[in-house]
Amino acid sequence: MTATSTRKQRGGTEKGSSTGVKLYLTAYNLIQAVGWYYVFGRVAGNLLTGGHHEQTWQLVASVVVALQWASCLEVVHVALGLVPGGLLPSLAQVVGRNHLLLVALQPIHEVHTHWLVTALFLSWSAIELVRYPFYALSLWNKCPYFLEWLRYTLFIPLYPVGFSVELALYWVLLPFINAHSLYRLSMPNKWNFAFDYAYFVVAFAVVAIAFFPQNYSYMFLQRKKKISSAPSKATRSN
Repeated sequence: MTATSTRKQRGGTEKGSSTGVKLYLTAYNLIQAVGWYYVFGRVAGNLLTGGHHEQTWQLVASVVVALQWASCLEVVHVALGLVPGGLLPSLAQVVGRNHLLLVALQPIHEVHTHWLVTALFLSWSAIELVRYPFYALSLWNKCPYFLEWLRYTLFIPLYPVGFSVELALYWVLLPFINAHSLYRLSMPNKWNFAFDYAYFVVAFAVVAIAFFPQNYSYMFLQRKKKISSAPSKATRSN
């Protein structure tokens, strides 16, 4: 086999692999988009038709939990180089959401009917209605300008709102975390180690507050860099 044919074969393999990755990422982003559209539509529809916020968890929690478990793949995507981006920001976003939902909120049934759960799911889903379709279309350079603009603009009101709701939920959860001794490890024990999850939650929230200005400023820098000066400019992927 000649060197030229070897290069052609290798190029064809890489092209096929690249197409396969794009198809996989497109499928992942579309599944996430459909899931979050369902969450937003079901919650908003329930409220608009006279339903009560106490029903939100029962209506969509299982879908939100599944979507958030699946979001762990986004860290893998970045780690493997399938998508551009920083590993630490991706990890921070996934861990932040999943810690609140899966570790703190899910076991505390008394809080499932709180209105903040509705606010949380609406704020999370509102941003994902744009983010995942943007990612899917950008993979094929087919993203319209208005979607790019929304992707890098909606965070301005939604990020502070979502962050405030998350902090408020931690505050509401704290008494129940203490009452249930959730994840508490008291001395003496064979590991000679004590852990109080309530203190961990407070520390977690304090760190999140400390990094909020930096994260918010970074999003504005990304917006300045990503938003096209004209609709005709080619859309870049995330």
